Amino acid sequence: WKSSEACVGPTRTASQMLKELFAPYSMLLRSPKLENYMASSLIFRGSFKQEEVNTAVHGIKKAKVVQFIDFVPKELRVEVDFTLPKVLPSGELALVNRTICMLGNNFAVR
Repeated sequence: WKSSEACVGPTRTASQMLKELFAPYSMLLRSPKLENYMASSLIFRGSFKQEEVNTAVHGIKKAKVVQFIDFVPKELRVEVDFTLPKVLPSGELALVNRTICMLGNNFAVR
């Protein structure tokens, strides 16, 4: 990209972004299909609506995109921050309207 402004494309929905977040190519270590998560925290930031976030999270749970262990009662924590993400003026990151961050704790259950 020639500039950070050039890489900003059309706005994706919360469902699309959440599916990409749990996709195997987005993981640093292993595919989520190989392991079960104990818990996960999702932080939505930017121009999301609460209903859109709730629908996206419900869709991920219903489709069983990610597996959670049985003995943890609250496996998914969701937070929505309506503040737009900030970037440094001379930085390399593009200014976007929405981001999702996931913090997950998993282990292999064999």
